[in-house]
Amino acid sequence: MIRRYFYQKLKSYIHLFVRDNDSAVLLCPEGEDWSDPTMMRSTLEQCRQQQDNPPDYIVIQGMVHYERDIQSFLNQVHTCCAPSTRLIITYYSSLWRPFLLFATALGLRRRTPEQNWVSHEDMENFLLLTDFEPVRLEGKVLCPLWIPLLSDFLNRFIAPLPFFRSLTMVNILVARPRAEVAAGPAPSVSVVVAARNEAGNIEGIIRRLPRMGPDDELIFVEGHSQDNTWETIQAAAEKYGAARLIRIAQQ
Repeated sequence: MIRRYFYQKLKSYIHLFVRDNDSAVLLCPEGEDWSDPTMMRSTLEQCRQQQDNPPDYIVIQGMVHYERDIQSFLNQVHTCCAPSTRLIITYYSSLWRPFLLFATALGLRRRTPEQNWVSHEDMENFLLLTDFEPVRLEGKVLCPLWIPLLSDFLNRFIAPLPFFRSLTMVNILVARPRAEVAAGPAPSVSVVVAARNEAGNIEGIIRRLPRMGPDDELIFVEGHSQDNTWETIQAAAEKYGAARLIRIAQQ
């Protein structure tokens, strides 16, 4: 009963994103009870063989809990994606781990060899490392057991509330391939030096300042010095002006 109700709820939540006319590939652990005619159950290798016709959605149901190398797994998933493909990842909240272990001990849940319990921050880092970016994250299922009237009330009306959403059992993360950014011109830097009574440091600043861009500029602004800072700035600008762009001004 717990499995049937839980999977029915999970499918209904995923179908808020995947419509009937969308092509969707489902990646889930072997033996998991997931029957859905709108989603083609597939292995990662079968998914990679469909690169000429990538799906609109790839649904990764609980796989992150069983993969020894999540980053490598997501890198392989990325090869199945087109720029328009959306990734839907479901993973369990670590808060529910003791309850799931207890349900397994009571025989209410099939024993599964989970290896990973990841946080939201972990998943965001994995997506970043594999050139995905998160689009949406939702917490679902506050009550995985079927209790007439109560279960649907808790999962539909209470689970979305600010405090209770952090206590939900399942996280549904929607991600997309990160868009490639075209390489633009290298940026340049303007360095402003406010100089007052700094006559002995002007030339050293020019010599030590590294080049950071193709058109860097060094701007000296002298303000009411009691020494010959302004004259030193003028002399340095004339001496090094051919090698780099130096602008000077007096307050």
